[in-house]
Amino acid sequence: MAQDKVFSPTLIPSLDNEVKVCHADELLDPLLCNSIVKILNYHTTVPYTFMMNQAQWDWIKQHYPFEHDLAIRFGLEFDLRQFSDEVLERYSFHTMMYLKFTLYAQNHSRNKGAEMITELAKDTFKARMAIAKQNFGEIIDLALSNASKPVLAANALATYTNNGPYGINEYMYKNVFGRTYDQATVSLYIQKYHYSPPNNRFSL
Repeated sequence: MAQDKVFSPTLIPSLDNEVKVCHADELLDPLLCNSIVKILNYHTTVPYTFMMNQAQWDWIKQHYPFEHDLAIRFGLEFDLRQFSDEVLERYSFHTMMYLKFTLYAQNHSRNKGAEMITELAKDTFKARMAIAKQNFGEIIDLALSNASKPVLAANALATYTNNGPYGINEYMYKNVFGRTYDQATVSLYIQKYHYSPPNNRFSL
């Protein structure tokens, strides 16, 4: 399994860097989003960031705001504290997460696109996320794109037509990890989930 290793234990994102997740108007965040006053839906997590750096996130945000916002939501559904260092060190784990996101994007652009667009357009939040690999210890700020509903709708339609994400795909994975997807994981997803890749996968 040595071929499956991707990070040494010292390059795993610090699990001490919890992200405050609180949906509110940014002007109210200091008042309502803190560890003492928990008026709103509040929790902490160490989200999955696809191991992308700030420039990569910014590129996705500029070109594909629906995909960008969807990726933030997707990442916040996971807490890296649930996984052992041994799991986080594996290419197969990160391949799985990228494939999961493709299925997530296919589903939300097709069946739940309108519902998700409404949710993304009305919410504003920022998250400070720790990322690793080449930029060990770097903290990046992520916020929803605040794109208009028509822009998000057009992006969602494009994602649906493309059968998945344009930006966060195998090309991005290769840019981040320096190699293609773990093929055993891809085969498993094809057999178990009928995974099919996006039609077009643009690189940076």
